[in-house]
Amino acid sequence: MSDSKFWANEDDWFDDAYGYVFLARALKAAGKALHPAEWTGTEPLTREPLSDLWFVVGGRKLLQPRSSVSGPSVAEVRRLLLIHAPEKLEEQLSTNAPRLQPLRTARDASRGSATVYGTPRMELTDQSWIDGVEVAARENERRQAALDRYAGAQKFLKEAIRDGKLKFVLLPLRGGQPFSPPMPAEWWNVKDVSNRFYKCQMDPGKPDSPHIGGDRWIFVDGGDLEKLLASISPVVGSGMPISRQIADMKIKDPSLVRGDIAKRFPGLSEREFDMHWKRAAEALPDLKKAGRPRKSLQ
Repeated sequence: MSDSKFWANEDDWFDDAYGYVFLARALKAAGKALHPAEWTGTEPLTREPLSDLWFVVGGRKLLQPRSSVSGPSVAEVRRLLLIHAPEKLEEQLSTNAPRLQPLRTARDASRGSATVYGTPRMELTDQSWIDGVEVAARENERRQAALDRYAGAQKFLKEAIRDGKLKFVLLPLRGGQPFSPPMPAEWWNVKDVSNRFYKCQMDPGKPDSPHIGGDRWIFVDGGDLEKLLASISPVVGSGMPISRQIADMKIKDPSLVRGDIAKRFPGLSEREFDMHWKRAAEALPDLKKAGRPRKSLQ
């Protein structure tokens, strides 16, 4: 959840000043440190994955009948197909399109005849729809990975502020006043802080409010942030693709199991680590055996 206009216009953000860093810039710095190879900086602008193209029955994911898919999702499938596989885009006259009728005359009106008007509506052919859904499935994976990185950066900053490792201060929206003193760390001891990252605002009068916005901008201590980012595992900050790092760890120490390796990537969510693990396992099949450690023989 984020304000796309806010996150797309970095030039409009308040300047960092007096040793404090605007929360939005801190999030981007944290995201880059946690995900050096994957972070694009556009994660806060990522659209939600398409959710109504499939349904699950008995643990199996099945394609939803096109008639049950929402209009916006149908349009998005067509848009994605046009962008990523235009050669597969074929359309036909919709079977549900209203038929064209002759213009209604004054005589028709006097007789009370019911004339149907409409314009031809095109839709993807059955094969193009299947191709489009496949493209959408890949796009969903990309979007979810980006949203996971965004959420991971939020979680990283939230926990640092909550635990007193990263001080935060507030500034009135119009500026022109001193920063507040460091505010209570326990204000971040809440389940969800995504509303605070929507536009990097909060209301000190209602610190536990779940609502979006507030009358103060949020800044963090630049010195604390620098130390915090430097403390991130050098493995994560190496710049090497994470899947390659995972494979290299296993090659260097075959006794490592999945749980051991996962601990070396504290900034990754479980879903993100699973994605990188699968990629690494494709290159190094031995990783598929790296489950629980074997019990030693007595």
